[in-house]
Amino acid sequence: MKGIKKILALALAMVMAFGLTATNVFADAEDPTTATISTNTEGHTYKVFQIFTGDPEVNDATNSATLTNLKYGANTKGTGRTVGNAVSQTDIEALKSISATAVNVDDVADLAAMNDFVEIDDTKAFKTVTIDSSQEVPTGYYLIKDLDDSQDTHDASYTLYLMAVLKNGETYVITPKGDKPSVEKKVKDINDSEGTTTGWQDSADYDIGDEIPYKLTGTLPSNFANYATYKTYTFTDTFIRGLTMSNAQVEDVTVTIDEDGTSIKDNFNVTFTNNILTVSLKEGVDLKKVTGLDATKKIVVKYNATLTKDATIGKEGNPNKVDLTYSNNPNVGGDGDFGKTPEDKVIVFTYKAVVDKIDKDGNALTGAGFTLYKVPAGITMPASGTNVEKNAAIAIMPGVNVVKTIEATATNSQFSFEGLDDGTYVLCETTTPTGYNTMEPLKFVINATHSVEAAEPVLLTLSATEPFTANNLESATVSKTNKSSHNRVSGEAYAEIVNNSGAELPETGGIGTTIFYAIGSVLVVGAGILLISKKRMFN
Repeated sequence: MKGIKKILALALAMVMAFGLTATNVFADAEDPTTATISTNTEGHTYKVFQIFTGDPEVNDATNSATLTNLKYGANTKGTGRTVGNAVSQTDIEALKSISATAVNVDDVADLAAMNDFVEIDDTKAFKTVTIDSSQEVPTGYYLIKDLDDSQDTHDASYTLYLMAVLKNGETYVITPKGDKPSVEKKVKDINDSEGTTTGWQDSADYDIGDEIPYKLTGTLPSNFANYATYKTYTFTDTFIRGLTMSNAQVEDVTVTIDEDGTSIKDNFNVTFTNNILTVSLKEGVDLKKVTGLDATKKIVVKYNATLTKDATIGKEGNPNKVDLTYSNNPNVGGDGDFGKTPEDKVIVFTYKAVVDKIDKDGNALTGAGFTLYKVPAGITMPASGTNVEKNAAIAIMPGVNVVKTIEATATNSQFSFEGLDDGTYVLCETTTPTGYNTMEPLKFVINATHSVEAAEPVLLTLSATEPFTANNLESATVSKTNKSSHNRVSGEAYAEIVNNSGAELPETGGIGTTIFYAIGSVLVVGAGILLISKKRMFN
């Protein structure tokens, strides 16, 4: 059996021999001579230690009971404490003192004192209770305890508390005492085009190369005060390919009490190795000695990570998950034993735009080059000048950022721009196929929705403005005809862009109009001369 150290724990209205009462919630059996102890909690094996036995006195008017004629129980130890003998008033007062500083009813306030009073040895327990095994016991006072080493790595904490069994025929249910810690992971979503940032949520979308803000929030157990020490508290945040952290980003990780509260980072080691961010207590650090921490406080970790070129496009997304490893056994002082929470997941999505360049007959057209720009909301497209001048004007507009440039080749007719956030973009033709007109700057918007709060966040919808069409998230198909061979992904906006050949039609009022007028006048005059000449020939 592991050594048992002193803990702060609790039990205020506990022992009815000292004035404790209990309410009967189950109907009495016919002439019952024992009570029953059971549990409805899976994964726990409870050891039951008998402290005192006693005779129940039931008050039918109030449906309550007390115990009289207290006798030492099977697990009482110490000089003068013989099983079956009457309990001394001194020992009644001693047991009272063990629970006198209780905050939560039934909890043990001084484990060292209890260990001197009761033989707490799992092999010598009076009864063992599991979800499949209830036990009949005499009325009396019992110490309830989790079996040693039974909760290691489980999402659970060890239980230790006093139970008053006051009425024969009643069933008393063991439930875990003290909420275990939990962990929550969140991400913010930033829309560059709109200049907006969401609150903390379970999903987001970003461009490749963007920094992504994340937050981890860990709680402390409700019986934190019961622990003599608390030396295990570790966030383990696992990334997948497509997310990474630089050394500078690791240095910038913050650890605070509550959000934006007092920094306690000096108590933690922060590392990023093999795509795992670990934030763990330094060796020798005891959370019980960290100023400002109690059961009501949270430990908050904030950091930025980067979406890389290896990011997964579309609905599969780029998840990362965190779990929390924590001390879970106040019975041994918070050293050695630990539990682990379930993982909490968030996900970041990114998309792609694909363009097929074709001629007016629908044939693939090579020799073009493109640059895609990310632009802020409210951009005004150039209204005058040639298309080449308009493309050049886009490039120097404030707030416009180059996403990707694809140079012209003699073989490429398809252009793929991976890793796009939702937002506003402009596609400019920076090289025009010989004999064809330069395309006007093409402004389009990618729109997406995804889970804000969900245990398993998903991409819900994806759409894009004309001439782009977003593929169906289920079948990964679009209505456009694909002129070049490539695999569709669920997260793609697709468009066919036609280049017209030959000179552009002249603008109204320009020099081209004057030329047309001049040529028309010549033709009219010529037709008149020809008509007069013909008349003279016939005269």
